[in-house]
Amino acid sequence: MRKIIIFFVLLASFSNVYSQKSIAELYTAYTVIRTTNGNKLAAIDLAINILKRSSELTNSQIANLNFNLGRLYEETMEEEKAVPYYESSLMLAPDYYVTHRALGSIYVKRSDPIVKKMNSAGNAKQMDLYGKLFADYKKLIVKALPHLEKAQACDPDEQSLKQIIDLYKNIKNLAAIGTLDARLKKHAVSCVDLLDD
Repeated sequence: MRKIIIFFVLLASFSNVYSQKSIAELYTAYTVIRTTNGNKLAAIDLAINILKRSSELTNSQIANLNFNLGRLYEETMEEEKAVPYYESSLMLAPDYYVTHRALGSIYVKRSDPIVKKMNSAGNAKQMDLYGKLFADYKKLIVKALPHLEKAQACDPDEQSLKQIIDLYKNIKNLAAIGTLDARLKKHAVSCVDLLDD
């Protein structure tokens, strides 16, 4: 019981420290921790507490915090926690292609276990199960592709382009490959490669 009380007293004192410092001081401390310290958990904790005071931040700072929280969660192998922060960042900085690449990659990675199950079901001639798994796979890939396309449009490379084409083939949407160049040109009109604070 005593340990629980001590924990809550410490938690309250940390929250009090965050609320007493200016947002500029906290944001600077967060930037230093994130870029030099290597203590990802401390950076995550500080960023979350700064976001609680988002009314004192610019939209650019909020977008940056959300993006970096997503990245920090990915780096600590907590990709599921990264997704909402990446999505929040895109709401404020929709042309930042690095966030699109990260989200697209997470969605594709989520499909990997489904592909393994699909292959097993196909080999076992369990076509009903295969059909259900394919539908689940297709949903994830359809969710990933616009993000991957935006990243490809803004930072083109052959490997990413091949991945996009292969994913369309995998979900049996060959028509989308024929219109891919037009979509990439449209996405390339507005690309952001660096989030300002």
